[in-house]
Amino acid sequence: MSSGVVSGSQKLLVDMVCDVCRVEGFTIETNVESEMNAGNFVDIVASRQIDRKPQRIAFECWEKDSQVDAKQIESFVKCLRDLKIASGIYVSPKGFTGDAEYYARRLGVELWALPKLKEHQKKIETRES
Repeated sequence: MSSGVVSGSQKLLVDMVCDVCRVEGFTIETNVESEMNAGNFVDIVASRQIDRKPQRIAFECWEKDSQVDAKQIESFVKCLRDLKIASGIYVSPKGFTGDAEYYARRLGVELWALPKLKEHQKKIETRES
């Protein structure tokens, strides 16, 4: 989980995900802190209305030199529950360990590795042209 401080490289990843969300019609909040557990943040909360129903998705952006492991997925899910957000997407250009993939499937977290992020970026480029 984030500490609330976003480094330069992580900010680039957060900005990329925010761009994807905005193109999809979401409004964005960044560095959203859990009220139940001070110090636990998610990088992005994206919100929009679909057929008058609110939709909120939390994103965690991992920009470290290692893959995301199961511990990070579990921590993210805990923060999702604290924030009362049902949908979460973990973004990691370095990918995910096998255990992380297992826990994400089990806990209902979508994973975006580099190919998935590039796919979403392509949608932005297509809509801008």
